[in-house]
Amino acid sequence: MKAWLNTLPTWLQSRDCILVTVARVEGSTPREAGASMLIGVDETGQALQIDTIGGGHLEWQATDIAQKMLVGSESTHSIHFERFNLSARLGQCCGGVVWLIFEKITSNHSQSWQASINALEQGACLLRTLRHDQNHSTWATHTTGKNRVQLDHSAAKKSSMEKAQTAEALWQFEQEILGSPFTVYLFGAGHVGRAVVEALRPLDAKIRWIDSRDHGFPEHQEAHIDYVSSDQPEDEIAHAPANSYFLIMTHNHALDFRLCLELFKRNDFAYFGLIGSESKRAVFEHRLHSRGVDALRFQEMTCPIGIQGIYSKEPALIAVSVVAQMLQIHTTHLQTERIYGGKISQSSNLG
Repeated sequence: MKAWLNTLPTWLQSRDCILVTVARVEGSTPREAGASMLIGVDETGQALQIDTIGGGHLEWQATDIAQKMLVGSESTHSIHFERFNLSARLGQCCGGVVWLIFEKITSNHSQSWQASINALEQGACLLRTLRHDQNHSTWATHTTGKNRVQLDHSAAKKSSMEKAQTAEALWQFEQEILGSPFTVYLFGAGHVGRAVVEALRPLDAKIRWIDSRDHGFPEHQEAHIDYVSSDQPEDEIAHAPANSYFLIMTHNHALDFRLCLELFKRNDFAYFGLIGSESKRAVFEHRLHSRGVDALRFQEMTCPIGIQGIYSKEPALIAVSVVAQMLQIHTTHLQTERIYGGKISQSSNLG
């Protein structure tokens, strides 16, 4: 879950805030379209910030505009739309162009936002739509989504009163926001498993961490991770959602084999990684084939794990390498999924 979304319901219990969103980019820019940050103001008038739109002079100016929308000269405005030329206007060497949308979200909508976040955690998608002539976005819950972001100047319907306005002033924005980018089933709570969790933390993955030992997990457990101690870890595989990412790195080779055998009963996983050497792979392939697994399916199993060029056996480096490998696959899947749409199940105004 995006940090600004997690923070929003708490902030709305005591303050209004400004959601700043990158609506469109051209050329080289610090962040991609859809990147957002949340700006609030504390009791002393100092800015509070969650997430980033890329830092630098652009973010400094955006924060200043957001503060003025909350407590300054622009506090009566709920929507602000502005184009920033990073080179000519801000002196940033990126040289691209960024369009930002600033939207005030008022403090009486905390419960509605929490409901939307709960839906995201269950796999839904939020569709945000906003036009130049509206004073707040409409948010709708989808069953599926494409992570699409679009700012369209041609789609805005021009009325007779708008004919004198430039095309730049007439716009329509649509954004799809997904929950956790991917679900990881991690088997094994040893040194490498713990390092993988650390590497995944800033990526907002949904982690289900399974170990057969009673005291395998760290003493401090985090709320966003599902910890499972089980005598039969392989039972977890059948209940995992489609397109999950599986990492097998337990302390026991016999358990690793049982997990692999169970995972080959499925054909809908996004990633299947088994820690080990080429020798371990060869042994497992022989044993799996003798248990009825088609040899053609062995290409679905990644072993050794991790991207090319990183050969260290240090846990932190293994973790960085394998998380990078999963991100490569996830990025490819996202690009493929953009061709699919979703069905609106309910809508609400969360202005």
